Amino acid sequence: MKTMQILGIVFDVAMMVIGVIVIGYLKELPALHKELKLQEKEHSHQHTLQQEAYYKQVSGDKIEELFVQWTEMFVDMNKLKTFDTKQALEISQKVFLYGSSNTIELYAKYLNELYTEKSSGKLGEYRTQYSLYMFADILAHLKYDFTGYMVDPLVFLKAKITDYDVKFTEEILKEIKKFITTLK
Repeated sequence: MKTMQILGIVFDVAMMVIGVIVIGYLKELPALHKELKLQEKEHSHQHTLQQEAYYKQVSGDKIEELFVQWTEMFVDMNKLKTFDTKQALEISQKVFLYGSSNTIELYAKYLNELYTEKSSGKLGEYRTQYSLYMFADILAHLKYDFTGYMVDPLVFLKAKITDYDVKFTEEILKEIKKFITTLK
């Protein structure tokens, strides 16, 4: 009988020790999970940085060339009058090859809207401002792709358009941005 009592006490002590260990582990589980998620995020961030560094090293000159072309067209809009299909295809190819995913997405929305003219009924009189805004926004994204610095597209427009305050009122910008969010 004494052996059974001793075994019962040993079992109770063992269960308490196991219980304390399990509770201690469960108590640390959220912190361990948080640490694991943080490490995964850091690894992903480092991987992204390595990809970007490699990408810029390999295609830096091409991104610069594309950025320069886009800037030249923005600064001298008369160049667009002589812009032919071959040049448009070359620029599209360069954007698709060397632009970031954000730049490509924005460019695709811009081209899709130009081809389908979805805005004719929705933007109506603001179509020119929309085109200028999108052009400046793509330029801003290309600048980011090339330099790592993001510039508000409106800064480019203010520098380019003499009657900016008339052509880009709060109301017009609100309509343009609202329309952009509807594009796929």
